Amino acid sequence: MVIISDQGKFAKTFFLVKKYNTNTTSIEVTPVTGRTHQIRVHSSFLGFPIIFDERYGNNKLDKLLLKKNKNISLFLHASSIQFTHPGNKKDFFIRAPLSKTWIDYEKNL
Repeated sequence: MVIISDQGKFAKTFFLVKKYNTNTTSIEVTPVTGRTHQIRVHSSFLGFPIIFDERYGNNKLDKLLLKKNKNISLFLHASSIQFTHPGNKKDFFIRAPLSKTWIDYEKNL
């Protein structure tokens, strides 16, 4: 469980709305800090709970969406990640586009 507290650790996340759907909103999220569950907590706090997130999500919305599609996976996807390898200090940038299943699912939201 997460509690907002003045004694808590600082966490910063940037959000960009990509598309408004009937019951959902597609957003691009960029975490600045790297706290545990940061994206999930901040999304929920701002009113954009991640679909099928059992801890921070919206169970009522999840049930509604399950009637349309039986895909039961956390709707959170890292499209890219960039980091410096700790051993050889080389910069890495990895891209992972959305799968066709996710693209088709989003079209039907």
